[in-house]
Amino acid sequence: MRSESEPFRRPQGWAIITLACITGFGLLAGCDSDSGTSSHPRTSSPEPLVTPTTAQEVRDLTKEIPLEGNAMVPLRWRLLTLKDPALEAPLLAARQYITLRRILHTDEYPSRWIPHLLAVGEEPSERHVENIQKESPLPWEERLIGPSWIWIMTAKTEGTGRASITYCTDDGWQGKPAVPPTSRMRTGGVETVEVSLLKDFPGGPVWKVTKLWPSDRLTINKPYVKQCTAWWKTHTSTEGWTVPT
Repeated sequence: MRSESEPFRRPQGWAIITLACITGFGLLAGCDSDSGTSSHPRTSSPEPLVTPTTAQEVRDLTKEIPLEGNAMVPLRWRLLTLKDPALEAPLLAARQYITLRRILHTDEYPSRWIPHLLAVGEEPSERHVENIQKESPLPWEERLIGPSWIWIMTAKTEGTGRASITYCTDDGWQGKPAVPPTSRMRTGGVETVEVSLLKDFPGGPVWKVTKLWPSDRLTINKPYVKQCTAWWKTHTSTEGWTVPT
């Protein structure tokens, strides 16, 4: 049974996973890997895995995260007006994390986004990392694509150096490239992330997502489900988006 929160945990043997990626799975630059007969053009292989260890490295990686999404998963944000300027930085970190969760599996090499995951969230579980690595290269026909709507519903300070961001998300019009959906495939839902100010980085503290509550059924999200449901039901098509050629 899933617990009420999903704290990230630091994987054991990170260097071993990285070495296995390079030598065993053939995921990174310099490792040959055949993605099969995908009709979609291949993208270039990813750069070698870099784990950010300084605040500057975190900033450099997060600048590469496209908050607008990409051609395969355009992100359509509904933002709120912040009354507290201190919430701007944690909200940005939350949006970067939300973005990565949506574009990660549209890339031919999902593993190239692992350093970015490390930059916006505490290190994901070893199993999560391994699953991402095993998907690389990801054939075009296996990717889940289509628009994603995200409504930032609340942003709250939860004490010194902590904030919570609750949002409604709708990926109901996503499907496989060969069979784009003509009707809604799934419902939307409410998620909440905790964002914390981590001070043990050379060059200054950084905001990172440290917990995820990913389900409508969780107590923290239940007060927002009715509003979220009424909103995602207004999305009755892909609203002009078509499969990239």
